[in-house]
Parts: sequence; structure tokens; C-alpha cells
Amino acid sequence: MARNEKDFLGLEVVSLEDASVVGEVDGLIVDETTNSVVGLVLDLGIYEARALAFSDVLSVGEDAVMISSPQSVKPISQHAALLEIAERQIEVSDALAITDKGNVIGVIGDFFVDPATGNLKGVEVISDEDADEPDGPKAHLVPMDEVVRIGAELVMLRDGFEGRAVSSGDEL
Repeated sequence: MARNEKDFLGLEVVSLEDASVVGEVDGLIVDETTNSVVGLVLDLGIYEARALAFSDVLSVGEDAVMISSPQSVKPISQHAALLEIAERQIEVSDALAITDKGNVIGVIGDFFVDPATGNLKGVEVISDEDADEPDGPKAHLVPMDEVVRIGAELVMLRDGFEGRAVSSGDEL
């Protein structure tokens, strides 16, 4: 079952090796070339953030992310591949949503991740057209096969994606 980005934020990261809490998830590192989460950012602060490669995650539960060893969590500068991807500053949530026909349709509200693999499963598109409606803007949950490309400033969707939207994250 896909989990949205916000489900990851605030989860404690726990080591099975010594039953210790090694940090808390403060962000996800998304690789736009593979449409996947490749790392978790832990404990943002005034000093260098620490990171965990998603490949080191054993499981993602309701309350914690499980890893085998606390040594998996390192300053991000010691994760060369993660640092390179993080420096591209890909922010899926709040990105502008545009179709491949050039029509701006709104913003991305959230994105959904397969907790077992890190693969993105879909995005939530909050439509601009419905902003003035009494019930507020309408959200469309869009499977990743309708996403053409994720960029640093926008997410491009196939024209007509609305017809292929699903009603819940469980369907992604």
C-alpha cells in the first residue's frame, strides 16, 4: 500500500542492532530520473543533515523506520550519491503541475511512495480551476504512469490525466 510523503515525516529511525533510536525523518530525497525516493534526511539542524540511503531501510512501519545498524546513518556529505541528488533540490510537493500540452493545472499537494521499494506510486494534483468553489479546490490522485517528468520546479502530466485519476491512495 502506498504511503504519502507526510506519513514518513516524523517517523523515528530505529536500529535493530542495538535497539536505539538514531534519528527522525525530516525529509525525503527524490531522484527524478528514477521516480523514486533514494534517501531519507534525518535531524535537520544548524549543522550538516544526516542521511540514510533508502536501500538501507529494512521496513517502514506505522511508527518507525527500521534499519540494521546505526552506522547506516551518516552526514550527507559522506553519502556522495545522495548528496548529488539532494543538491538538485527536487521538491515534488508544492511543485507547479502542468500538462504536456502546456496548460498549468495547479500544484502538487503530496506524493505517494511504495514503502517497500521507495518507488513513487502517484501524485496529488490540486486543481487551480476549482480554487473559488465553495468546497475548495479539487484534488486528483494521479498514478505515476500519467507523470511525464518531474523537474526541479514543476511536474509534467499527460494531457487528460483527470480521466485516469483514482479515488484513493490505495489504488495507486
